[in-house]
Amino acid sequence: QERFDETLLLMQRRLGWQSPVYVRRNVTPQRGTPSAPPPPQRRMIEAQNQLDIELYRYACDRFEESIREAGPSFQGELETFRSRNRRYQLLSALGWRQLRLHVGTLKRRLYG
Repeated sequence: QERFDETLLLMQRRLGWQSPVYVRRNVTPQRGTPSAPPPPQRRMIEAQNQLDIELYRYACDRFEESIREAGPSFQGELETFRSRNRRYQLLSALGWRQLRLHVGTLKRRLYG
């Protein structure tokens, strides 16, 4: 999840979205950091992927520039968004559990 929240807020501003929220689903549990390849192999990987690396750096620079252009209020908006989204995720999780419980009860009543 590489700066997903910031991306959503920037898109909200540019596209005129109303209060975007999301629910995390099918999230891979955190794992340890993979070990780095040995230096010769790393140099070969970097050489083979040089254009991808340049494109990624350009995109990261543009992203940072967009956040700077968003102004000083952006950080406060981000915290508000994250707080609101945490509440949304909690309510959504509770809602899904309740719905599954009711469906299970209904099935038992209908089909014995």
